Amino acid sequence: MASEIELKYVPQGSFSRETLFSDPEIKGRMGEIKKISMETEYLDTIDGKASSLGITLRRRCENGESVIYAKSGKSTIGALSIRGEWRVASDDVKNAAKLLAEEGAPTEQLFGKELCITAKVSFTRYECTVTPHSGFSFSLSYDEGVLGRDHNFCEIELELLDGECEELLEFGEKLAEKLSLIPETRSKYKRALLYM
Repeated sequence: MASEIELKYVPQGSFSRETLFSDPEIKGRMGEIKKISMETEYLDTIDGKASSLGITLRRRCENGESVIYAKSGKSTIGALSIRGEWRVASDDVKNAAKLLAEEGAPTEQLFGKELCITAKVSFTRYECTVTPHSGFSFSLSYDEGVLGRDHNFCEIELELLDGECEELLEFGEKLAEKLSLIPETRSKYKRALLYM
């Protein structure tokens, strides 16, 4: 199973992405910043079967390329979340469950069931890889956009690429304290449902 280990924070006040990427702990340790346009549709059956199984399905267009994801088994402690994640490059929503199952996702009970859109999120992501030291790296993202119909949001994510969860947590906590970031315990999906 693929695992997603990430920290999620909400910046305060007049915070900007320049503030984040120019921080001394980030600048000089980061790769190229990439700008990615994200258009996300969250999916479920009409009777909410995926949700009842603890599975989040989404189709996301990343700079125009369609990728279908399944996430499950989320555990959260403050800003930290750990969950299974599977993905396949495809726009075939009708067969999403089967395609994801082929990647190892627990989506068999969704085979043959029609999927509908339950929420939408549109945002721009500014992302780079940060390597504080050999053997430890993470993807750093600054996201700004709209949840659901009209709710503006901004958040910062640190997703572990290499190293230990404890290293990510220690780095994130220091960064959050320095930049006055607030832990975000809810996923984009959970928040988007509030504004549909």
